[in-house]
Amino acid sequence: LLTGCLMADGPLASDPCAPYRGTARRGLPRACYRAIWFLHCSTQYWQDAWRNSRSYLQSRTYAEMVEDVKGWRPYRCRPPEAGKAACAELQSWLSWETTLLNSWFVPSQQGTVALLTAPTLDLADSTVEPCLLEHIAVRLWFQLLPEAFANETLVAVKQRRLDRGVPLWALWNFLSESRPMSLVRSSRIFGVLRALAEAPFSRSLAAVSSTLSVDMCARRGFSPWACRAGNSSLLAAFYRHRDPGLPVDVAHRLLSSGDRLTRSSGRLLWDAHRKEGGDFLAAALPHDGPPTHLVFHLLDKLGLALEEFVGVADPGDPRFKAVTLRHVVKMSLIPDRDLVSDHIRRFQLLHCPEVFKQQLALLATASGNASRSTLRVVEVGGFLGDCLLWAAGWLGRDRLRALEVEPVGAATARLQRSLIHNDFDSSVQVLTEPLGDGSSTFLAAGSGAGGGATSNPNFFTREAPADAAA
Repeated sequence: LLTGCLMADGPLASDPCAPYRGTARRGLPRACYRAIWFLHCSTQYWQDAWRNSRSYLQSRTYAEMVEDVKGWRPYRCRPPEAGKAACAELQSWLSWETTLLNSWFVPSQQGTVALLTAPTLDLADSTVEPCLLEHIAVRLWFQLLPEAFANETLVAVKQRRLDRGVPLWALWNFLSESRPMSLVRSSRIFGVLRALAEAPFSRSLAAVSSTLSVDMCARRGFSPWACRAGNSSLLAAFYRHRDPGLPVDVAHRLLSSGDRLTRSSGRLLWDAHRKEGGDFLAAALPHDGPPTHLVFHLLDKLGLALEEFVGVADPGDPRFKAVTLRHVVKMSLIPDRDLVSDHIRRFQLLHCPEVFKQQLALLATASGNASRSTLRVVEVGGFLGDCLLWAAGWLGRDRLRALEVEPVGAATARLQRSLIHNDFDSSVQVLTEPLGDGSSTFLAAGSGAGGGATSNPNFFTREAPADAAA
């Protein structure tokens, strides 16, 4: 019944193919084609196929039409039995697109592309039953943040009626009945809700300047006047803290708040709706200005992996022999959404350019370079140290002596943990300082995990002293 209610045209009628099954009759009606499609597929692409090839399809027999539908696998016809794989694919997509939206990555910005492609629309169709919460998240995204999608995508969304109606009871039940760890494991859902909670504030920032976003405010310590509009102090406190959890003073501030949402967990969200009869979305997601609570932000942050095991692959060049001594390393990541950290979470691959790997491999395997010789490497601005972790794994810790110079304290703190995890700390030295030619970059405010160094996930946050140009 739930599937029928969420499908574009409602429940299927009772066997419209009966007069054609087992015969050579042609001219099958639209309802029969739809019935055949849903017997073998879980997407709504049948509408496009019928609209584009109606004459051809009506010239087919029932058996021929069945084979035609199967021919769409696996491109636009996702078999119902593949629901688990579809859920995993949609979850991965949701998490990555949420990270992109933090920088207000929308099609209206020059040089960007649509966040949602046709195959992902099919994923939205295919996840109604196997993972309803992810399906709800996508529908909310369509309805509350339409500017995240290109016009052609929104047209298709309306055709499939994904722009209306969301079974919020399923989300309410999940929030009210789940144990804490179940909520934490659903970070992809809360990542979307976090993005939707920030959307009104992001729109107001974009109206001031196309270069402004929540991410840009975080980089600049929420110092621009537009970033401070509408009482964004709570949001600023969240983004200034690049360690796991929350600062103690912010935690006390939340607990002492008189606002139910500000001090609530997911269970209290449900209680507020049930007892007070208020509208769930109106209470939980703001219509304008910054979010007034951090429920979705905290649940999203708590659900992100702090560490990942990543592979140490050989350089993509057949000239270099495989000398990998460690095929897997354990890597510590920024404890929040971040382009580099989330790329590693998604793909379990080190975020290190091939050109670095090939250059180091060239030096390591050059003629006359003994297999036990030590390579000395200095990397400036390596963030989480992916390349030096790769080098230590590929060469072995005894062949590497390296220095990482990086101004982001949160990143160097995680790199130090990675080095200790893998017993590379005797091979790589880390220096939390800026290095440059004397020209300054902007300075972001905030305390981090780097022993007093200011902290930000992606960009320079400390200015080099005037005498550092040498």
